[in-house]
Parts: sequence; structure tokens; C-alpha cells
Amino acid sequence: MIFTDGKKQKGYYETARIDEKSTQYTTVFTSIYIRPGLDVIEIQGKNGNNYVAVAEADNTTNILTGVTRGTGQEVFPILYNNGVIHAIDKVLKVEELDTN
Repeated sequence: MIFTDGKKQKGYYETARIDEKSTQYTTVFTSIYIRPGLDVIEIQGKNGNNYVAVAEADNTTNILTGVTRGTGQEVFPILYNNGVIHAIDKVLKVEELDTN
């Protein structure tokens, strides 16, 4: 998970993609270079420029995930938001990304 609170450092973050470096004995996951900032996540391309940037302020790209607790009869519902899914309009092509 990558947060946009400015506390995560830029660097290589592991994805769920199984890398070509994997063997029958060891699974290696591809890592991509990400620059998380305040309310923005930037994914770096091989050329060092931004491949894609997702701004949290854009209400059209954010989907909140969460759970509801309780019986459903409460006056004030108990809701927990535990994540935000950011939609992007670009395919992440591993050959164009800064990977490790």
C-alpha cells in the first residue's frame, strides 16, 4: 500500500506481478519506482520522467473502500474507510517503467 500523506519515501515498491527473474524455487515480484507525495502518487518511467501521476484531489479517480460494523439499526452508522483505489487512464507497461 502506498499512502499520500507524505510519510512514505520514494523508491522501489513491490507489485503483485511475477517477474521474469523468478525460478521454479523462488518467486520474485517486479518492483516499480514510485514517488509518493502529499496527495499525489507518481510512477516513474525508464527515462526518469513521470510515467503517470495520480492526484488524490481529483474526485473522479478515487474509490473509497471500507466496511460497515454493527447491526444496521444504529442512529449513526459505524463505517471504516481503510483504503482508496486510484483509477488511472494509462496501462502500466513493465518495459516502459523504472523497475528493479
